[in-house]
Amino acid sequence: MLTSGNVSYPIDFRPETDVSMGDLLRRLPPVLVGGKDPSGQLEPLDLLFEIGTRLWQALLTDTAPPEARLELVHELRSGMTPVLLTFPHSLAILPWELLCDTERSGSAGFLARQRPLVRLVTGGSDLQPLAPPLRVLLLISSPPWLDERRRVDVESERAAVENATQAFREAGLLHLLVEDIVTPRRVQQDLLRFKPHIVQYIGHGGYEDDQGGFLEWEDDQGKPIYLLDTDFASMLRPRDLRAVLLHGCDTAMSSKGTNFRGVAGALIDSGIPAVLAQQVSFTYESSQRASEMFYTALTSALGLAEATFEVRQALAQAERPDWAVPTLQATASGLLPLLDLATSPGLPDPALQRHGAASDLPAPTGIFVGRQRELRTLRAMLESPPGNGPVLALITGPGGVGKSTLAAQAVTRYGGRYRATLTLRCAGYQAMDLFLQQIGEFLQRQGTPGLLADILPDAKLSVATKIDAAIEMLNQTCARVVC
Repeated sequence: MLTSGNVSYPIDFRPETDVSMGDLLRRLPPVLVGGKDPSGQLEPLDLLFEIGTRLWQALLTDTAPPEARLELVHELRSGMTPVLLTFPHSLAILPWELLCDTERSGSAGFLARQRPLVRLVTGGSDLQPLAPPLRVLLLISSPPWLDERRRVDVESERAAVENATQAFREAGLLHLLVEDIVTPRRVQQDLLRFKPHIVQYIGHGGYEDDQGGFLEWEDDQGKPIYLLDTDFASMLRPRDLRAVLLHGCDTAMSSKGTNFRGVAGALIDSGIPAVLAQQVSFTYESSQRASEMFYTALTSALGLAEATFEVRQALAQAERPDWAVPTLQATASGLLPLLDLATSPGLPDPALQRHGAASDLPAPTGIFVGRQRELRTLRAMLESPPGNGPVLALITGPGGVGKSTLAAQAVTRYGGRYRATLTLRCAGYQAMDLFLQQIGEFLQRQGTPGLLADILPDAKLSVATKIDAAIEMLNQTCARVVC
């Protein structure tokens, strides 16, 4: 049974028995990510057009009731509102985002390029727009065990979202929490403390007919975990989320021949109002473009259907073939605008404020990329309980490679529980007296003036004695200071 608006009628389309259609679908994934038709028979756009027109013909089959069929044709060709389609599971596995009008040529025929297209889910509770800020939990998963070729460029993905949301965070419209060590324990803590409205996942996913969908996470020791779709759904179900965004390959996949629904299907079944997932993987460039446009649309008081449409438009304008990759499943209330901009904005995102140890360091500038492994190591040290794990990190390398920037980024992101930072610069070093003077001034700012006022001016004390006194005072006064 097909349902669209007030039109509903049965369609007898069995793609598993259509050998030609099955062959086209097998050739589709590489084309969606910018490759060529593996068979070499069609140009990429022609392959998309061929699949899309066949879906159009299946949707508007000659066996459909004539009046209902004409009404649906009129709605699809002339309507301006989002296209809301409801399919049985056996047909929902098809790439309906490629639905293409047979009477229009080229890209103009693709319906999802002309207006929002949504896979409508029945049911769901009534939802009201949220007062700002919109809280977004961004999970970027790139476990250390991944092969070099499969690692996610964590810093680039992070920068894309941070840059896209910066103005909205400053205006109090959106708050962002980034988790880049994605373990069940850390994610549960983030959900409890941050209480997000949206969870966005960037990383690898998959689907197997014998187990369903899964996401590639890690445990607390950095070992691989394949988190099953049902476990992810159970983790998110009681959190009152408005939407989940899945930038992970095959997260929209499911199979007609099994009861497994895949990651997106499991989330929808658990009651999440809206899930944006992927039929195949985004390219890095498209993932970053999608994040930028999506949050721009949401913070402009658009709904998820319109935001997804803007993502498609942005990708299509950039001539990215993966404009058809995203699939949006949602209940009717899940499509309403998330933010009520008639209410006053909230406070600016506190994560933008520099406090504690970070306030003593120069603010990092520009986009910081390529140091994820080093940042993970420094984060583990900074977040470890006292007496556990390493207490000293030695960062070496030629001048200008970013050692100071790496330290500043690590303390700014992960040193929030520390009181202050002591920075001793070796450039222009001439004698230990200068270092001791700087340590004395630092301790005085922390409320311990003894070294500066009494010990350093005492000419009778040796340099070694003064060094010992400085170390003792640092240990006593600043047990929680990053140096």
